[in-house]
Amino acid sequence: MTHREQIRGVLSDKKPLVVGALAENKTLKSPLFECDVVELRLDSIGCGKDVVEFAKNTPAPLLVTARGPVEGGQSDWPTQERADAYRALMPYATLIDIELRDFDSFNDVINQAKNEGVIVVGSFHDFTTTPTLDELTTKFDDRADIHKFALMATTQNHISSHLQIMAAFPDLQLSVMGMGPLGAAARPLMAKAGSRFSRKHPHRAQSMASLPSQKCSRHLIKGQSSPGPVAGPPEKSSRSAWSPRDYRGSPPFPRLSWFESNAPRPGVI
Repeated sequence: MTHREQIRGVLSDKKPLVVGALAENKTLKSPLFECDVVELRLDSIGCGKDVVEFAKNTPAPLLVTARGPVEGGQSDWPTQERADAYRALMPYATLIDIELRDFDSFNDVINQAKNEGVIVVGSFHDFTTTPTLDELTTKFDDRADIHKFALMATTQNHISSHLQIMAAFPDLQLSVMGMGPLGAAARPLMAKAGSRFSRKHPHRAQSMASLPSQKCSRHLIKGQSSPGPVAGPPEKSSRSAWSPRDYRGSPPFPRLSWFESNAPRPGVI
């Protein structure tokens, strides 16, 4: 079974996936951390030889993102260069992430991904607030296999709105992730509600996302701010085991161990 088939199966089972983002070239040579999918942020690290070699050789499924500057991308590059970056990494990608606002501009890239079996994530980011449900409904696009909403959360009502979004579209492949300390603390709660992705960054010893969902829920229900990070287990320096983090109280994540499975590497799917 290829990575693309395996990830589709996990998503069909409505299990959350831990996504680890690589946004610095030096992290390409660091010991890999535990997650289900590795995101390559091409707007930060480019698509040079070191990035392509990593994509060819990593045993983990890859999410390829070439974010535009309007929604937080780190490079002010034109559409054609972004499209070329997606195409350069397409042979190794299990998923690609494109902003929903740019779907029309990247329609050829999306069609190529569909033809090659790559999963298309349509994303929307709001760095100031959480829009209303009606506003978010207008963002949906049938070309996306998964919709990802990353929304600023500064109040308890914002977190409630995130949960309402998940409840309103139970049959859609949907990921809702909060930004800001409160939003990050609520991510295990969102995973329990069915959000498909949970975010993780390497080299952060104490991630807000490591909060147990019960504790997070308790504080949110009371309308309190985040109680702060809870120290999780130390990062493993070995690449011998590739499996999801233990979120201590959040729902079980799929046991995907890419180093021990027989799944082909991304470069041969």
